[in-house]
Amino acid sequence: MNTATLSDSTLRLWLSHLATVRELSCKSVRSYLSGLQFHWKDLAGDLKIFKDNARIDMIMKGAARARGAAQASEGQEPLTTGLLRAAVKAVHPTATRLYYNDKMMLAAIAMGIYGVLRSGEFVITKKA
Repeated sequence: MNTATLSDSTLRLWLSHLATVRELSCKSVRSYLSGLQFHWKDLAGDLKIFKDNARIDMIMKGAARARGAAQASEGQEPLTTGLLRAAVKAVHPTATRLYYNDKMMLAAIAMGIYGVLRSGEFVITKKA
């Protein structure tokens, strides 16, 4: 008979350690938790500490909020008409004759814009 034990407080402390001290992403912490759950099933057989644990969910939400929310929004701007005009002007400010590299850059910008606009068709999963 196996006498392995795992307390709720030990599990929460370990998850907090992974998220804060080791600075792992929330996705990585969830992977670690999944691995522990799989190993624990073979070791002890009792998975009730992992099921419907509101405190684990709170730790994961707090770690995601502390790590991801501030970092994801920095330096990202929406693609606007002004940005597109600035990109075209950077390639071809006032010259009357376009060189080969200029033409290639304008073609890349045009295709990139088209790709970004079309990506909404397969990226958005539900209608607003």
